[in-house]
Amino acid sequence: MSKRELIDAIRMHNRTVSPEFLSRFGESDLQAYLDRICATSATAPPARLSAAPRAPTIGPRNLQTALMGGAI
Repeated sequence: MSKRELIDAIRMHNRTVSPEFLSRFGESDLQAYLDRICATSATAPPARLSAAPRAPTIGPRNLQTALMGGAI
């Protein structure tokens, strides 16, 4: 693969890395990184795209109920 193809392939797995940053590395380093990403991606569960679940918020009514010992 050419350097440009390696960078494009890496960015398919890691969208957060910029092409400018990757272009600083040689083809052998980029190939090693791509190999590592592919090996990790094959064994790792898919990344979550949604936000992590949040704890329920306590609004004024719920806070009053909670302070009085009632269930929320």
